[in-house]
Amino acid sequence: MKVPHMRLILAQSAEWRRAMGKEGALVAVDPPDKVAESVLIAESDMPPLRAIVEAPIIHHDGSIRFEHGYDRATRLMHWATHGVTYPEIPDAPTAADVAAAVALIDEMIADFPFEAQADKANWVGLLITAMIRHLIDAPVPVAIIDAPMPGTGKTLLAELVSIVMTGRTAALAGMPRSEEELEKRITTQLHAGASLVVWDNIEATVRSESLTRLVTSTTWEGRLLGSTTQLILDARATWVLTGNNVTLG
Repeated sequence: MKVPHMRLILAQSAEWRRAMGKEGALVAVDPPDKVAESVLIAESDMPPLRAIVEAPIIHHDGSIRFEHGYDRATRLMHWATHGVTYPEIPDAPTAADVAAAVALIDEMIADFPFEAQADKANWVGLLITAMIRHLIDAPVPVAIIDAPMPGTGKTLLAELVSIVMTGRTAALAGMPRSEEELEKRITTQLHAGASLVVWDNIEATVRSESLTRLVTSTTWEGRLLGSTTQLILDARATWVLTGNNVTLG
């Protein structure tokens, strides 16, 4: 393979930006020749990268990677925020350790007006799902946070999951009404590597062939917004819908 071919592959695999000017504005550029040359030289030793995550990486055996860098077991890159430290977690937690962890989760959501214990358990399930989604080689359900009226904390419950996963609140968006736009929005989110997607303030009945296809398969095929390019992507994001009196089609 020659450098131009590798540049094409790199261009199809990622969006390339360069900081320009005094303000450091990010401008779209083509992959540099030097990068393509380096990849060609190291291609035989280049490990596969599934995704970049910002939370410590949990392994199938229960061990956790806290260090910044590539994790061969999961093929994930832990992009640790500079200066962040994590509390020490014992390899064999005691009953007291588990109770303390449960108490910490309870404290996070103590003021939310859950209608029943089952609703609280479902939110805890959403939190755990988001944290171990990379370990699940199967589809997972969409989470729906529903309430009878505005101002009850639906969006904040969704943002809590994002804060635990990434240290910041989620980017909120409305769910597209048209099926064509929804398909392209899903493709764009997965192509961007989103690990958690929150569609906020759903007002209509949720009925979508695209959404059904998304949560019943481990791969996704679709087109990007503003593009005719068809992509096949790993569908491992966690999806959350919030709304008042949400009904399902």
